[in-house]
Amino acid sequence: MPGPWALQLSGAVCCSGGVLAVAGAAKIWRGEADSAIRHVLRIRPARWRLLECAAGTVECATAAAVCLGAAPVVTGPVMAALGTVFTVLLVRARRSRAPGGCGCLPWRGAADRITWRAIARAGCVLAAGVADLGAAPAGLRQAGHAGFDLGALMAALAYTLLSMQLPVRTPRCHRSPWFPARHALRAVTGNAMFGSFLDSHGPLLSGPRYQREGCTDQFSFILPAETAGSAVRPRELLFDVVHGPGGAVALRAAVRDGARPVAGRPMKLPATVRIRPASKVTGHETTT
Repeated sequence: MPGPWALQLSGAVCCSGGVLAVAGAAKIWRGEADSAIRHVLRIRPARWRLLECAAGTVECATAAAVCLGAAPVVTGPVMAALGTVFTVLLVRARRSRAPGGCGCLPWRGAADRITWRAIARAGCVLAAGVADLGAAPAGLRQAGHAGFDLGALMAALAYTLLSMQLPVRTPRCHRSPWFPARHALRAVTGNAMFGSFLDSHGPLLSGPRYQREGCTDQFSFILPAETAGSAVRPRELLFDVVHGPGGAVALRAAVRDGARPVAGRPMKLPATVRIRPASKVTGHETTT
């Protein structure tokens, strides 16, 4: 029975083989015509598709042999060579700022540039190939042992973190999964439109009230009231925030006269935005 470190290493190598199999299957099944690696190698799209299928076939065969623990003297160097080639090409693509993604996981969405996470993934495949050659893991035959499962789990977690799109957004509304209302409010107060509305319509008398309708975040701010004859018309400043793909934010602003504030929970403004008490607002008549 191998020691605990050998079992953990075997689990990590088998997990790397699984990632290599997924990347190879993606190249065969779909591929990525606008890959940054194609721009670096300067290959025509028709020939690139054939090269992708050939590379995907080699990756799948290598991954199967690694997971089965067959001939580590052969599969280890092949896996290390694949990781080395991918790492060098991705580094060149990043340094030359070639457009497109890595071409390994096309369903993650089209990428504009190569990130350091893609390079780190390729480096992990290189390290797994070296480990497969040096330690000669026994493959999936050791699955079920605590050490093997722990190594596979840690490697899977590392690959998952390196494959995530950052910053993390929800798939439907493209909002941040952590404190979405706070991020939306920061997008409002940091926009030049927010300052322009305050210059035109007066200072804020209270913090915003927040509510959500579908994928739209709505904030209501109380403005100084206007006097029209003997009538006092309350006013509120409304901001609607909609997040788009790639971190894009769309804002829609409106001032409503004679309307009651929207129902919602109160929120605190950032420290950079000041609220003036109604008693200190000059040029406006306010009611209590």
